[in-house]
Amino acid sequence: MKIKQRMNSYPILSEISDDYINSSFTTDIAWYDIEKTKMRFNFNLDNKAIQNLIKNGEAHYLVHMECPTTSFRQAYQSVRDEIIIELPQQNLNEKIEINTFIVAAKEIKEYTNPLFNMDFKDMKFYLSRGNILAIGNAVEIPIENKYNENSIIRITKRNDDSLDALRVDTSKSEYIIISLPGRLRDLYCNLGSGQFENICMSIIILPVMMVVLKRMQGAANDDDSSVTELHWYKVIESWLDNQGIDVKDIDFDSEGENSALAIAQIIFENPIKKAFEELKKINS
Repeated sequence: MKIKQRMNSYPILSEISDDYINSSFTTDIAWYDIEKTKMRFNFNLDNKAIQNLIKNGEAHYLVHMECPTTSFRQAYQSVRDEIIIELPQQNLNEKIEINTFIVAAKEIKEYTNPLFNMDFKDMKFYLSRGNILAIGNAVEIPIENKYNENSIIRITKRNDDSLDALRVDTSKSEYIIISLPGRLRDLYCNLGSGQFENICMSIIILPVMMVVLKRMQGAANDDDSSVTELHWYKVIESWLDNQGIDVKDIDFDSEGENSALAIAQIIFENPIKKAFEELKKINS
């Protein structure tokens, strides 16, 4: 998410505006545990009135994270000066964009601040829940190749909204390309990066993996190097080898432990079970 300078109807504390005097808001961002993709955020706020808003529960810090490659998008809230956030490794690839803010946690009917500049001195403003009070750091952080190697699926958008079926392309790219009609992909991106992650995984990724395994078996039997030399093929083949599974032995006609359905579920760490756990949590 790119933050652009624009005219606002109320003062915002940021490095690109002079709405405030003698005030600042920055965030120190660093890896806390790179192996587990945990990041530490230290918020540095120099404005007593906004600090009081946070203390009184009228505002909070917000970290917005977005991975352009995978469409992962998530916001994290805090009223503490330091937080540690663990990111989902399966949703990261190449880089992650991070923006930090202070936003209103509730309606503020008459917001004023003694450190407004002269243009806003003694003025009062109405703020809705979610309105931005301050804009902090915006950074892009590269993701280690360890995670890139396992990110073999790309979900793209088609312009034919009249067709609701997904399509799977494994022959023209180093990645498995799943294309969805525009409105379905937007829903997948919005729901799949939040509390419905495993439900979306079961609906989209799990059946796709069964198709992929079938195509892998066909390429292996035909010794088709145009497929077996692709990046996605080698990544899955390596995983199968580590599990002692030969792609030629995968069974597509039974439900045993060597069946395509069982192997697809193992690859994604049993998303069906996790999907039902998500539904149970949402229902309760």
